[in-house]
Amino acid sequence: MTAYTDAALDFAIKAAKEDKGVAYFSLDDSKHQLCNRILGKASGVPFERIEKVDINQKEFEKLQKLANSPNFDDPLWFYDAPNLTLDQFSERVRKRAQEQDLKLVIVDSVELLQKVEGHEMVEYIMAFDDLEKELGIKVLGSEEIEPHDSFEEGIRKGLEEVKSGQVEPYEFIS
Repeated sequence: MTAYTDAALDFAIKAAKEDKGVAYFSLDDSKHQLCNRILGKASGVPFERIEKVDINQKEFEKLQKLANSPNFDDPLWFYDAPNLTLDQFSERVRKRAQEQDLKLVIVDSVELLQKVEGHEMVEYIMAFDDLEKELGIKVLGSEEIEPHDSFEEGIRKGLEEVKSGQVEPYEFIS
């Protein structure tokens, strides 16, 4: 897992806890791996032990307590889609937005999305902008998220940087 993925997962969890509907598109890790990582982060049980199902009774009890907690139903949806095209991505986002109160979409990572079809990065940026305008949501690449950001803080900070001319939108893309 990259530092970007780790920060993006933390950001997604924080946003979901703030009752923001979050769709997380992983183009590298499976839903199973992402859920195990989140369980590890929330319970303190190392991810590697959860993955190998090599946990002791105390760790099992931590995981069981977490699974039974009332806060375990935060609005966070995972998509593992290693070969997702831009059209498929846009359709899945639209469908989720129609079905749920979606506020944020995270793509981990935009570079992997580009490798599927070979489009220019500007095409992805335009598609993300179109989805934002159409659905009233925010679409972020994992490369844009810093570990300490809350949902509002990250969006506000990004907008301030763009408005002040410090960065161009989607500057993270090379």
